[in-house]
Amino acid sequence: MNENLLSIKDVVKHYPVKGGVFNRVINQVKAVSGVTFDLKHGETLGIVGESGCGKSTLGRAIMHLEQVTSGQIIFDGIDLTKLSSKELRKKRKDFQIIFQDPYSSLNPKMTVFQLLADPMKNFFPELSKSEIEKRVETLMSDVGIRPEYSTRFPHEFSGGQRQRISIGRALASMPKLIVCDEPVSALDVSIQSQILNLLIDLQKKYKFSYVFISHDLHVVRHISDKIAVMYLGNFVEVASKEQLFTNPVHPYTKALLSAVPTIRTKNSKRRDARVVLQGDVPSPINPPTGCYFHPRCPVADANCKSWGKSLVEVESGHFVSCKNIDCHKIK
Repeated sequence: MNENLLSIKDVVKHYPVKGGVFNRVINQVKAVSGVTFDLKHGETLGIVGESGCGKSTLGRAIMHLEQVTSGQIIFDGIDLTKLSSKELRKKRKDFQIIFQDPYSSLNPKMTVFQLLADPMKNFFPELSKSEIEKRVETLMSDVGIRPEYSTRFPHEFSGGQRQRISIGRALASMPKLIVCDEPVSALDVSIQSQILNLLIDLQKKYKFSYVFISHDLHVVRHISDKIAVMYLGNFVEVASKEQLFTNPVHPYTKALLSAVPTIRTKNSKRRDARVVLQGDVPSPINPPTGCYFHPRCPVADANCKSWGKSLVEVESGHFVSCKNIDCHKIK
């Protein structure tokens, strides 16, 4: 068995921009620009960044819901970009996705039983009716939905319950990888913690891997083993969650962490001053040359305009895309 379940190598995803009298391609939106990472069996990678940085596009590319412009998506030793449609359909049972909005991602005309049983019938045709019924009952119990609710429709559940059903549907094919695209951002804070703990418990039971996409650093810290910080289609820092939160190196990571609200108590330590970034996020249609972050970076110099955006290992397992590797010494 390969050490890595998933290997993403130089993945690029561009969207054409059309215009003019003849509706020709006049430019491209550079949504993802050469992302590379590895994910081990049973591991959780959190991907965090501002809205529009390319997180969801990368997640959809991993799922092959978006055709990549270039690069490789090697899942369980097989390059998914080289598979035919028929071969890809057979492989899909091994990787599933949980979307942000459970109401729009669940078919409103199907009962809970149908939503969970259909993937089983599709991927495991050898199962008998009684075996499918038993699996659906077990799956509903696993995700915290009472089995007697199996004849109900999605609109009869709360938002948190619907997300539990979505999780159950993702688990129905017994996948090795689940991509979670902002799965708790539409839920109340109290429900968020319940869903996060459920995801952790299910991973311990079924031993699959997560790619967990979110803009909330607290959420990512709770569930992830390692975290990738994304900016304008690139990873700018990749580290274990302990390394990222105790020793952030990239100026963008520091700015994100400084913006996280905290509750101060009488005995709490004084936190560092808030890092306020100047200017706006550049357009992905016309990104800056060199390091994409340099127009807003407080430690940038003239050489940053020609930096190649490669990730450099600053300590074991801690990678940063920054020419000024010593920037972490600057407060």
